[in-house]
Amino acid sequence: MTDCKTVVDPKLPEASVLYLPAGFTAPPAVQKLQQDCKVQVKNLPIAIHGPGEVDTSTFAPHGLLYLEHPYVVPGGRFNEMYGWDSYFIVRGLVENGRMDLARGMVENFFFEIEHYGTFLNANRTYYLTRSQPPFLTGMIMAVYGAQKAAGKPDNAWLAKAYQYASKDYSMWTREPHKAGLTGLSRYYDFGDGPAPESIQDESGEHRQAMAYLASHPEFCLEVRSGTQRGRTRRAARPRLHDRSLRCRDHHGAPACEPKTTVHFTSEFYKGDRAMRESGFDVSFRFGPYGAGRITLPRCA
Repeated sequence: MTDCKTVVDPKLPEASVLYLPAGFTAPPAVQKLQQDCKVQVKNLPIAIHGPGEVDTSTFAPHGLLYLEHPYVVPGGRFNEMYGWDSYFIVRGLVENGRMDLARGMVENFFFEIEHYGTFLNANRTYYLTRSQPPFLTGMIMAVYGAQKAAGKPDNAWLAKAYQYASKDYSMWTREPHKAGLTGLSRYYDFGDGPAPESIQDESGEHRQAMAYLASHPEFCLEVRSGTQRGRTRRAARPRLHDRSLRCRDHHGAPACEPKTTVHFTSEFYKGDRAMRESGFDVSFRFGPYGAGRITLPRCA
């Protein structure tokens, strides 16, 4: 993270910022970035102990979060280290004997947990609201196992890793990631509204989602009733609001005018963000455009 090609944002080069943890002194090589790369170097406004503690909408602009060690990125359009992508990368590095690089990437996740509150989706400011699938222990054991197989088990490092793994585990076993009394965990993003990367990187994705949902009446608002232990349970699906659909003609029959204003509900964005914590890109894996069973309101 002391190389201009790494730190300058390939998606927004004119507004490249590198953020350090609150109170963290910039290493000399990082200080040099400001002169060599025209990159702003700033400290985060507060110390972070968990996801969602910082309102990410206050960052202007968003930027890369500093990590101590080199890392491998999953593709040429990124310069941030991703969560579950790194699991497969670390396994590949270990298989190819690149132990220093593999261990350094795991150490970077320790740094994230200590300074940014959790194992992040990726080291960018707009990812401070969510994690990714809990593969940290898999990466730890891949590195430790390779070291042990080479006759160099580092038990002190494993003991240190255990502390970070325990903190990561505890996030998944308490609210809001804990899914009630089911014994399961769920994906959850602490942020609200559209995910910043969807606006910056996924040109037209929301417009395409709106167009698809508006043209598929099978996703009309549905209130399903069911009986559980003698009680009626009603579950309203999240909806896409469109005021222009709520109309009747002068005889009282349903008659919808051309659409005027359309916006997604807060539930849509929560579902979209949770899908992103799962590690999957936008698809129909979790319903239309990855946000669950999103529905349109009926004409009323």
